[in-house]
Amino acid sequence: MRTSSRLTAVLVIFAVALCLCQAKLNRTEFAKGLAKKWAERAENRASFAKDLAQKWAERAENRTSFAKADLAQQKAERAETRASFAKDLAQKWAERAENRTSFAKADLVQQKAERAETRASFAKDFAQKWAERAENRTSFAKGFAQKWAQRAENRTSFAKDLAQQKAERAETRASFAKDLAQTWAERAENRTSFAKADLAQQKAERAESRASFAKDFAQKWAERAENRTSFAKDLAQKWAQRAENGTGFAKNIAKKLSQRKENRTAIAKGFAKKWVLTAEKRDKVAALWEKYGPDYSAFEKTAADYPCGPLPRSASVPTSVHDLRPGDIKVVGALGDSLTAGSGITATNIFAVLTQNRGLSWSGGGETDYTDQITLPNILKKYNPDVYGFATGNGDEDSKSSIFNVAVTGSTSSDLVNQARKLIDRMKADPKVDFANDWKVVTILSGNNDLCDYCSEPDTLNAEKFYANTVAALDILHAELPRTLVNLVEPLNMEIVTELNKGLICSALHFFLCDCAAFPKNDEKEQELIAEADMFQKAVERIAVSGRYDTTEDFTVVYQPFFNATYLPRIEDGQPDLSYFSPDCFHLSRKGQAAAASALWNNMIERVDTKRTAWTPGETIECPTEAEPYFFTNKNSDRLTQNFLQQQQHAPQQATGDVGSSSSSAVAVVVGVAALAVVAVVVVVIYRRKRRRNSYAIISSSSLLG
Repeated sequence: MRTSSRLTAVLVIFAVALCLCQAKLNRTEFAKGLAKKWAERAENRASFAKDLAQKWAERAENRTSFAKADLAQQKAERAETRASFAKDLAQKWAERAENRTSFAKADLVQQKAERAETRASFAKDFAQKWAERAENRTSFAKGFAQKWAQRAENRTSFAKDLAQQKAERAETRASFAKDLAQTWAERAENRTSFAKADLAQQKAERAESRASFAKDFAQKWAERAENRTSFAKDLAQKWAQRAENGTGFAKNIAKKLSQRKENRTAIAKGFAKKWVLTAEKRDKVAALWEKYGPDYSAFEKTAADYPCGPLPRSASVPTSVHDLRPGDIKVVGALGDSLTAGSGITATNIFAVLTQNRGLSWSGGGETDYTDQITLPNILKKYNPDVYGFATGNGDEDSKSSIFNVAVTGSTSSDLVNQARKLIDRMKADPKVDFANDWKVVTILSGNNDLCDYCSEPDTLNAEKFYANTVAALDILHAELPRTLVNLVEPLNMEIVTELNKGLICSALHFFLCDCAAFPKNDEKEQELIAEADMFQKAVERIAVSGRYDTTEDFTVVYQPFFNATYLPRIEDGQPDLSYFSPDCFHLSRKGQAAAASALWNNMIERVDTKRTAWTPGETIECPTEAEPYFFTNKNSDRLTQNFLQQQQHAPQQATGDVGSSSSSAVAVVVGVAALAVVAVVVVVIYRRKRRRNSYAIISSSSLLG
C-alpha cells in the first residue's frame, strides 16, 4: 500500500488545481449570475425601503391622531423625521444597488487579472517559503547537533561528578559504620562494668552480639560502598557511550535534513514551474479536461454476446494439468498489485481512484457477467457456471468479497510470498473448495511497482530480486497447492508512462506514484530503466520455461507474454487513447481491464510457440475447439499440434475408404487433400507469427498499479 498512502497525501494538494480548472469555465456565468443577484437584491431592498417608509408614515399618522395634546407636536415631528429617514434610506439603497451592479459588471475583468497575479505570486511565495523552510531546517539541524554535543559533554561531566559523589558517600558511610561499631563496643564494655552480678553474663552476651552485629553492619556498608562505586563507574561509562551515540545521531539528523532540504527545494522549484500557469496553459488544461473527462465517466459495456460455441467439460475429472479444459476449472485466484486489485476501474475523478473495484478486475473479478464486463472468471463462467473464488464489489484484500483475489495495492514482488501464503490458507479454510481435487487457475502479475521505484532503490528492486521473489512464491504454490495452472504475466513496458503525462493533475500524480518512469533524470537513466524492464520480462519467461514447475502432473506454470510488446492505444490524431485509463492516467479503466482479460484468454488457448506478444485495439476473443480443447502448456503444445495434423490427414482417408481402396484416382485425391490440409496449417502458423511480430499495441499503463 505504499502507492495509496502517497496518493492520499497528494490528492488533497491537487484538488485545488482541479477546482481552479473547473472554476475557469464557470467564471463568466458566475459573473453574470452575480450581477443579476445584486440587481435583484437592490430591487428587493428598494421595495423594502418604500414599504418601510409607508409603514413609518402610517405609524406616524396613527400616533399623531391618537397622541395627547401635549405630545402631538413631538410625534408629528418624529413621524416626519422617520419618513424623511425612510426616503433617504430608500435612495441610499438604490444608489448602492446601482454601484454594486456597476461593480459586478465593470470590475469583473480586473478581478480576474488580479486573481491570476495573486496566484502567480502565491506560487512564487510558495517556492520561496519552501526554500526558507529548508534553510531554517538546516540551521535547526546544526543547532540540534550542537545541542546534542553540549548535552553529551554535560552528561559526561555529570556522570563523573556523580561517580565522585557516590564514592565520597561510600567512604563516609564506611567511616560511619566503623565509628558505630566502636561506639557499640564501648557501650558494651560500659554496660558490662555497671551491670549487676546476676545480669553481667546476659549483658556481656548482648554486648558481644551487638559488637558482632556492628562488625557485620560495617562489612555490609563497606560492600555496598564498593557496589555503588562500581555502579557509578558503569553509569559514567554508559553516559559517555550515550553521549557518543547522541552526537552520531545528531550528525545523521543533520545529514538527512540537509538532503531533505535539497529534495524539497527541487520539488518546490518544480511545483513553482508547473503551478505558475499562463492563461494559454490554463486554457489547454481546461480543454484537456473537456476532451477526456467524458471518457472517465462514460459507462459502456465492454462486450456483446459471447462469440464462442459450447465446449463440454472432460468426461471425467482430469488427472493431468496438460489435459485441462475450460469447463474443468472450478476455482480462480489472483496475486499482484493495484492493476489486479482493480484500483480506480470505475473512477470518474482522482479521489475515486483510491477505490478498489475488485469485482471488475481483469484476472480476479467476476461481478456481473461477460456481456457487462470481460474478465477471465466471466469467460470461464461460460464453460462452468459454478466456477468460484472471484471477487465481487469493492474493497481491499482483507474484505469478505475479495475471496481469492489477494492482490495488494502498492505492493512490490517482495509481497508475493505473503500473498501466496494467504491464498493457500484461504482455500484450505473455505468449505466451498475441495482443496485436493478441484482444478484451479491462479494468475500472477507483479513487478510494476518495483520498476516505478527502481531509481531510488536499485539494490533491492532490480531484476535479480524480482526473479528471486517470484520463484519463492511459486515454490510455495508448487509445494502446497495441488491441481493448479498458474498464468505468469510479465510487467508492462515502462516507457509508456511518459506519454501519459497529460495535464497538470496526471503529471503531478505520476511524479509521486512512478517518477522513475514518468520523469527520468536524463536519457541515460531512462535507457537504464527500459533495459531493467526488459530484464524483468525475460526473468518471467525464464522462470516459466525452466522446467522447475513441470515435475508433477497436477501443477504447471505457463508464460503469458501479451504485455511484452504492448504499447499505448491511440486515437486518430496519434494521441494516447485515455479511455483505457482511469482519471489519474495511470490505472486501467473498465475498457482497459477488458482488453487485458481478452489478451490473457487468447494467450491461454494459444500454443506456447505461437502466443501473441502484444494486444491490439479491436482484438476479438478466440475460441477453443474440439480439435484443440485444452489450455496450452509447455508439455502439451507439441503433442496437440501432432494430434491435430494426424486428424486432418486421417479424415479424408476414411472418407475414400467407403468408395474402395483399389481405385488409384481415389488415392490421388486423398493425397492431394492431405497435402492441402498440411499447407493450410503451415499458412495459418506463418500468418499468426507474422501478425504477432507486426502487431502494434497498447494497453495500459505501467503499474496500473498502486
